[in-house]
Amino acid sequence: MDASSADASGKAGSVVAGGGSGGSGGSGGSGGSEGGVEGGTGSRLGRLALSAGSMMALEWASEALELIELKQLDRLALRLLEHASAADPFSPNAFSFHLNFLYTHAMDAAAAERLAAFARAVPEHTSLGASQQMLSNASAPMLHQRGQTLNGQLNRMREGTPPASDFFTTRLQAQDAATSAFVQAISLTPNDGQIWYDLGTSLFFAGELAESSLAYKIGVQNAPRHEGLQAEATRAAALPLAPPSADQITIELFGGGAKGGTFASEFTAIPMPEGSYGSQPASVDLQAGEEVLGATPRVFVSLRPLLPKPTCERYIAAAEAWATRSGGWTTSRHYAVATTDIPLTSLPELLPSFNEALGTLLLPALSACYPEVAPLASRLRVLDCFLVRYDANRQASLPVHTDQSLLSFTIALNDPTKYEGGGTFFRGLGRAIDAPAAGHAVLFPGKVEHGGHPISKGVRYIIVLFMGYESNRMSNRTAGYSLQPLRSQAAHSLKDEL
Repeated sequence: MDASSADASGKAGSVVAGGGSGGSGGSGGSGGSEGGVEGGTGSRLGRLALSAGSMMALEWASEALELIELKQLDRLALRLLEHASAADPFSPNAFSFHLNFLYTHAMDAAAAERLAAFARAVPEHTSLGASQQMLSNASAPMLHQRGQTLNGQLNRMREGTPPASDFFTTRLQAQDAATSAFVQAISLTPNDGQIWYDLGTSLFFAGELAESSLAYKIGVQNAPRHEGLQAEATRAAALPLAPPSADQITIELFGGGAKGGTFASEFTAIPMPEGSYGSQPASVDLQAGEEVLGATPRVFVSLRPLLPKPTCERYIAAAEAWATRSGGWTTSRHYAVATTDIPLTSLPELLPSFNEALGTLLLPALSACYPEVAPLASRLRVLDCFLVRYDANRQASLPVHTDQSLLSFTIALNDPTKYEGGGTFFRGLGRAIDAPAAGHAVLFPGKVEHGGHPISKGVRYIIVLFMGYESNRMSNRTAGYSLQPLRSQAAHSLKDEL
């Protein structure tokens, strides 16, 4: 139905009320058949009669619910809900659908007006108490739903499409509203792991990595059985931040990074042409692009090995041994661009040496190459780390894509003489760049489009790292700001200091 041409003049107050569920003032819920109220007095007859207005309200509400499920049509859904409320102001269903939409989209003033209008029309309806509780932010499930809904609105803004409401003019405003909803829900149910996980994930995609890490850390202490929080805790423990000494190593080894010192003798810098960035809307706040790295970002290739060759050989042997024990390499961890890989967290015997390499060379090298976005090596956070196997007879390549990271790098584990082809293909360059030997690395911004160039013979092994920076990139606020409202609860209902 075209909402712009609909007649919303039907009056529910003129129809005969029906008994049973959904009747205004009846004992049933708001999800059943609806009756009106004769003269607004609440009198009941045994026969259900629906006015034209009630029928229109039901139709518009039903169509609105269908549209809410469809991407980018929630503004039209809101118009239909407004028509439904106008067509039958006594309808509990139209009221409930409309109020929930307004509340979960943070249209609080409009929600308060809608509640007041329904309370005037049906002052004794049983749903008023729960509705007032919701608008007072005293319902954890509805606060959780509000946070999830606002997160969806954020995704729309990242895609360049307007949200359902004009209330938010920036993504930071929308993110703050989503964060507030999750945190208020946590204040009511601090042991609900899914809310903690959704908070951390929302902050992660906002580029608020310091807040995200804190939410995951405290969340798993309050909900230790939640699988998502457990996975985050396992990764953080296996691949922790480097110690502060990594920052001094950056200066000592690379003489001040890309702007001077001995840096030029350590790396080859390859400028990318304009237009080398890709678009992954969900990660736009996590990645850095032209606004920080310029229109022609650089890719770096190390001129000396960042891992010793014997270490590389040991890593390959450990991965193949794991695959033999486990029935093969994993192929479904990255659903968008699947690789044949093994997460390094599955190879615990390698973690001590790899973490040492991270703190003493790998992360200082990355910080030296990209001081604009990672001035301190000790704040670089490993988001994912996995060992990849390219096989000419199986998965020989990887399509062009962007990474869900701020920065990425690949470390060669075997020499190019062990395979033909290969390397990291950069769309902007139109060619592949490969490390010259085992232990060398190729470093690049995650937003630069790249792929795995096909190999035609042999097997190629690499380690891939997706990196973030432990700061609050969107808000530029001090770590811990998002959980400040929970501090008063820390002593009695929340685990860990806040």
